[in-house]
Amino acid sequence: MLIEQSEQLAYATGKIGVITAAYLLTLHDFYDKTYPHSGVTRARMTRLTAQLWTQAQHVMPLRDKEYVHSSAVSIMGRLLDTDPLDRAELCADILCAAASNIAIIVDLDQTESAANLLGLAMYNHFKLNRSFTPPQPALLVRPLTSREQLYFEVLHHVGYQENYVIINLETHELWQNLQVRLQRRLKVAPQPSQNERAAVEAYRKLLSTITDEQRWLTTSRDTIAGSLVPYDPTYTAWTADSCLEALIAQRRHIVS
Repeated sequence: MLIEQSEQLAYATGKIGVITAAYLLTLHDFYDKTYPHSGVTRARMTRLTAQLWTQAQHVMPLRDKEYVHSSAVSIMGRLLDTDPLDRAELCADILCAAASNIAIIVDLDQTESAANLLGLAMYNHFKLNRSFTPPQPALLVRPLTSREQLYFEVLHHVGYQENYVIINLETHELWQNLQVRLQRRLKVAPQPSQNERAAVEAYRKLLSTITDEQRWLTTSRDTIAGSLVPYDPTYTAWTADSCLEALIAQRRHIVS
């Protein structure tokens, strides 16, 4: 399929925007907890938020600027009106919705993905600065790493499954492909720490109690939000890869 160069750029920007928002979400409990290096964490979140805001602006079609900004403000309002204990989960919902509007192959709904990404940027910017003034532009567009591509696809499929609830042979194959790719990574990963093993084992035990598709989707959202395996700066990629592999394995078990 041939697409215009501007749409190719919007597609690439949208994908890295999803990953930027995902990085921000891993740090969401910064708003409620005191980090040992809170100044460093705040600086990182400020940088990521400025990047996300600018990325969303570059995904947005100019013809839909008013709609995107209106929708983004509404998203920010929903987040701020939500109980603080539930905000990370709502952020995860919005993140997955943004990812579901950006296809694995070059195609996207620029308007909706831009609105979701901008809404998340506005929310984080306000939480960090108590200001509605846009940050200084900080555009970052680059290809995803292989691990980021894998995480993007997980976010896309969770969002797509939640919004469209399509279960067929093709979706089974998509999830199987993701699981196989995660398993390959785990085979060559360095040995994890005891803390990582304990966290993943507890997560696997929780997953074993999930027996239906709707609860699996809720668990997926909570996993992405960091509610079930909270962010720990000492964890390696092995922890995230192991949790996602276990999550997909449980889904395949449920629908088999």
